[in-house]
Amino acid sequence: MMPKGEHAPQSDHPATAPDRRGDIGDPGGASRWRPGLRTMLTVATLLTVLVTAALVYVPWHYTATRNIDDTVQALDRQISQQVTTEIEQLLGDARATVEALRTVLFQRVVSATDAAKREFLFLAHLQSQDSVAWVSFGFPNGDFFGAHKPPDGGVQMVETNWDAKSREATLRIDHYEAADGDIWFQMRDQGMSQIYAPELPWFQLAVDKSGDMEAVWTDIHALPLTGEPGITAAVELRLFDAPVGVVSVSVALKRISDFLNTLQVGPSGSVYVVDGNGAVVAAKTNTTAGTDAGIVRLQTALASMANRGLQLDALGGHQQWRATDVNDAGYFIGATPLNAINWVVITVIPDADFLNGIEENNRQLLMLLLGFIAVVALLATVTYRRVVDRPLSSLVRQFRRIGALELDEVRAVSSPIREFDYLSSALLQMTRGLSGFTRYLPTELIQALIARGTEDSPERREATIFYLDLQSFTRIGEGATPEQLVTLLNEFFTVANRHIVGNGGAVLQFQGDAILAAFNVPADHAQHARAAVMTATGILAELETTRFTGDIELRVRIGINTGQVVAGTVGSAARANYTIHGDAVNLAARLESMNKQFGTCLLVTEDTIAHLDGEFAHERIGEVEVRGKTESVIIYTLG
Repeated sequence: MMPKGEHAPQSDHPATAPDRRGDIGDPGGASRWRPGLRTMLTVATLLTVLVTAALVYVPWHYTATRNIDDTVQALDRQISQQVTTEIEQLLGDARATVEALRTVLFQRVVSATDAAKREFLFLAHLQSQDSVAWVSFGFPNGDFFGAHKPPDGGVQMVETNWDAKSREATLRIDHYEAADGDIWFQMRDQGMSQIYAPELPWFQLAVDKSGDMEAVWTDIHALPLTGEPGITAAVELRLFDAPVGVVSVSVALKRISDFLNTLQVGPSGSVYVVDGNGAVVAAKTNTTAGTDAGIVRLQTALASMANRGLQLDALGGHQQWRATDVNDAGYFIGATPLNAINWVVITVIPDADFLNGIEENNRQLLMLLLGFIAVVALLATVTYRRVVDRPLSSLVRQFRRIGALELDEVRAVSSPIREFDYLSSALLQMTRGLSGFTRYLPTELIQALIARGTEDSPERREATIFYLDLQSFTRIGEGATPEQLVTLLNEFFTVANRHIVGNGGAVLQFQGDAILAAFNVPADHAQHARAAVMTATGILAELETTRFTGDIELRVRIGINTGQVVAGTVGSAARANYTIHGDAVNLAARLESMNKQFGTCLLVTEDTIAHLDGEFAHERIGEVEVRGKTESVIIYTLG
């Protein structure tokens, strides 16, 4: 519990804005020729048709055109997020596999030279990762071992033994077929190979970065045997500071392209993954656009990035823009950097995929308007007030009641329009939520902020501080259970809060069995000192005749002081409290405690008495020394 009287934090408060509505008047005119009723109705109907058509058609055309950008940008963000998540997951799994293999070999659970166990270990990791093409180990003497998944399926165990004299390596490839959750040996190929482990790109990179002790990614390179492009994560294995070899896991880029080809990017959109130099890592093959068109699109995207000052290797985050190619074809372009590796995901969506249908839709809409607007106008005149205006006006009244915190007056609004029913249900749900929060937020604070129409900020103002504490509550608590104590406090706080709020005060904090309240904060109160004294006398009078649960009689001590405080919202960006600070707050708490010394139940300061204009009878106690103050204070009791 906070020290009593030091300050009074208060919960966050909402801001509201008034609703504004306008009325549309019907045009009218006069002429010396006096038309008949039919003519007037015809003219009015024609004007209604024309105005309504314009009001529907023009905003729809503008909104439809404008919203294309929002639609495509949302699609681009979705595709970019999907691609980056998939690739980063793929690379993260590969990197984790490398680290796991290195740990097993470093801890010598399996020795790098134990062919049987090593083969089982590498094969298990290869099979556990669908996206991995190679799990390999290179020895400093040139030997190489790896588990491999060829593009055409199956599994291969590959081993080479380097002969330094002949500058060649003997090659062994064992072919396996996956079936029934296991692999079955099929055949063995033997021959010669030029694979020399220390010359492999991932081996050299891992050795160069051996001091980092973490897996590193290579640039794109040709994978062994198949020559297909891929990238490799590798880390050097050292035992007792002696190099043992390099562990690596390779990912074939075709697997990324295969994933991209599963995406639907509009009717003919394209997706590319490029490295920091603009080289294509993977791409979505779009049969509609064709290969040449795909090249033009990527060139357009890269050129527009350069024109905008965006660099592939220094892209700060997701970017979106529009560009045109040499043929004036427009594109929506997005670029998203990957966190796991220096790659960028680029989406290129032709704006024709979305814009071509707008004009046709506009023509169809206009024809529909001309065909049906007359009927709609007639029906709207008759039904608007009953179906729309009445429930809408009622909803506005409900919102205004919420704005005034008249939550008990909020009622459900029935309407034949489903959206109004949804809005009414949401309004009632919001009201129930606010009703719960008003138990924790001072209603006076919310009402004051709504009246001001601005966000609250700390301000210096005069206020009367009211501090109340129960007498002998510790003794009462010794013979009661925690549940009984909570019930007792709730009953007491209900009585005290009714008097405080009834006299225009605000409860700023419940502190255990104590209450800190203020008058003239946050809501203005011209007679704040009088209101505080009226509150105190009212509480004391009611407690004289009130018995609480368990036939318990409660007595209180009250301290009241008037002075300058700083009131406002204080806290962090994530959480803030409405608080009052100042010596006047602390003095009110000290007065409450001093009631024990003088055998009183209510003490007030001279500053409070000065605001009462002699309305209340009072008795001067005298000058007292107050802890924390250098000067003595004159205090009074009321009677």
